[in-house]
Amino acid sequence: LIVYQVADPPITTLGYCQCRNRWMNVKERRDTEQRPGILAVRPEGPLFYANIERLEEWLDEMEIAASAADEPLMAIILSFAAVSFLDTSALEALQTMIDAYSKRNIGLLVAHASGQPCQILKHALGEYFPEHCLTTPWSVEECVQHLLTQQKEVAAEKDMAVHWSPMIQGRRVQSLPIMPAESDSEDEALPSPQSSESWQIRPLQSSAQWTTGADAVAIVSASAGSL
Repeated sequence: LIVYQVADPPITTLGYCQCRNRWMNVKERRDTEQRPGILAVRPEGPLFYANIERLEEWLDEMEIAASAADEPLMAIILSFAAVSFLDTSALEALQTMIDAYSKRNIGLLVAHASGQPCQILKHALGEYFPEHCLTTPWSVEECVQHLLTQQKEVAAEKDMAVHWSPMIQGRRVQSLPIMPAESDSEDEALPSPQSSESWQIRPLQSSAQWTTGADAVAIVSASAGSL
């Protein structure tokens, strides 16, 4: 019997008990409730090569059942409160599960990790979890609040994108003033963007006189004679 329990440990589904502010066994407490899209479970024993596959199969069954009920999972929380040992086979399986769930847009968090399981998770899989999830082990409720905060942030980003996109696409760009065509007249009036008055622009040729080559020679000669 002991060998059977170790090889196939019970897996407890947890629900939130508001009166006690704790996540507890849904079969033992009728006043518990589960959060939509979040599955919180507690393996009741160590995880190693002989039973980790059973945990994977059970979670797959729960995911299929949730999808069939039109309540797809968004996150899974594993409470390690009763997990006293974690071997390398279970560790590799957890990493595979995290990668597989990530591809299906399902998050996986660990709560109540302590002792050897916490140390090995921090060393091998620390980058897969939030910064303080394992350093100061989170409770199930802290994991839930983290997930809800992430969900709100994603929703806010999507809402901002929806509201900004029409403004960007429909934004009117102020047109530049149309420059008048070139004219033979000496004065050309350009409209001012700030007032109704016109700018008077005079051609350079009308305000400057150019000296021809012959006149320049005469001027130089006269200057030399006066010296």
